Amino acid sequence: IIPDINGDGMAELMWTKEFPDSYVQISFGKRGSGHALTRDVSFWLTGTALKTPKLLGDVNNDGYNDLGFVSYTLTGGSLVLLGGPAPVIGRRYTDSYHRHMGQVGDINGDGVDDFSAGEFHGNGGGNACQRLEWGQPLYYTIWSGDTTAINPSGIEDESLPAGYGIDVRTYPNPFNPEVKIEFRLSEPGEVTLAVFSALGEEIVTKDLYHRESGKHETTLNFSGLNVPSGIYLLRLKLKTEDNGVKTSTAKLAFMK
Repeated sequence: IIPDINGDGMAELMWTKEFPDSYVQISFGKRGSGHALTRDVSFWLTGTALKTPKLLGDVNNDGYNDLGFVSYTLTGGSLVLLGGPAPVIGRRYTDSYHRHMGQVGDINGDGVDDFSAGEFHGNGGGNACQRLEWGQPLYYTIWSGDTTAINPSGIEDESLPAGYGIDVRTYPNPFNPEVKIEFRLSEPGEVTLAVFSALGEEIVTKDLYHRESGKHETTLNFSGLNVPSGIYLLRLKLKTEDNGVKTSTAKLAFMK
């Protein structure tokens, strides 16, 4: 059981394998009973990982809890997961060792939570975290919270007017490599789907042909696309016979 990271007031359930280099899976908390586990968040954690994430506070001041996942290898592995409706990785560390991460509050008084990561010996200088050795002084690096590290999923989309015509839901989100898209149409028409990068570049289109009113679903697989991890914009377009063209958008968080 881990703290609430999507802002719904309920704790989440996390699981992973007891082996180095494993996927971490998170299922959002749900009210009531009899719910099946869902992979709402899934990401790769390299190296030998400590299985319990550390609550860092709200390190980007967006109103959602953020978590630190500790892993240590010679090439790094620890990461910060930014909370939100669709949590995303805010930073991966490439230093050699990060065996400690934790919440320290607002050290510099800027109103944003800061956090500690790593340990040093020697005089605490430099940027590379090193292995702790007996008899050596121990140093922590305090990272300042960063309000520019925004999880776009925490920014509410503009509300669509009632009866606008299309309701879109995606899961899992973040995803790798496949995402399922459910959409509900208020009237029949020709449906097309397109995905755009943060720079507005169209990276994939899919013709879903004529669909009747009601609930439908399709999938997108990014395994054949040469695109980086990041936030993408999904646009679903409905061309109707009587009421013209209607569109709906949703954010997709792709993680390699």
